Amino acid sequence: MKAGLALLVLPLLVTAASADERLPPQGSVLISGDFVVSLQRYSASGDSSDLTIVQVAPALDYLVGPGLTIGAQLGWAHISAGAGSFSNSADAYEALGRVGYLAEIGPGVLVWPRAGLGYEHGYADITPLAGSTSEIDRLVLQVTLPLLYSPLPHLYLGIGPTFQTDLVASSSSANTSRVTAFGAQSIIGGWF
Repeated sequence: MKAGLALLVLPLLVTAASADERLPPQGSVLISGDFVVSLQRYSASGDSSDLTIVQVAPALDYLVGPGLTIGAQLGWAHISAGAGSFSNSADAYEALGRVGYLAEIGPGVLVWPRAGLGYEHGYADITPLAGSTSEIDRLVLQVTLPLLYSPLPHLYLGIGPTFQTDLVASSSSANTSRVTAFGAQSIIGGWF
């Protein structure tokens, strides 16, 4: 009887220990990154165009207190679009500081709301206007709310909504527009 009870309790203890290992303790460094490749084809009234987006945005966050994180993210994005003899390409570089709160909502499941302020510099080349390059600088506000799952110790996967808006935008061309974007973002990362 005691041996049978021990066999029932032992898996629960092992599961509890492994669940604790899936939560980063205070003082942990969290590393995450976003990598996006998007190939799209648009067609409107018989005119079609291709759009390719490649984006890489690694981040480093530090768990300073119970749940409180501070961190930074660097990003690079390349966008190219083309239709017939017309083509555009643009590159953007971004540096962002952010704060967040990491909270457990279930075994190995966390929610990590984050808000950040950053600077983005980008430039675009337009083929029909030979040698035409437009540069833009932006001060951006970014808010994300990923839901994370830790399938293994020191590893997490996540997805959640994201919002980004320009607080200030200036351009080398006369046309400067502020951009606001909503979307969903996937994350892969770990901690040590």
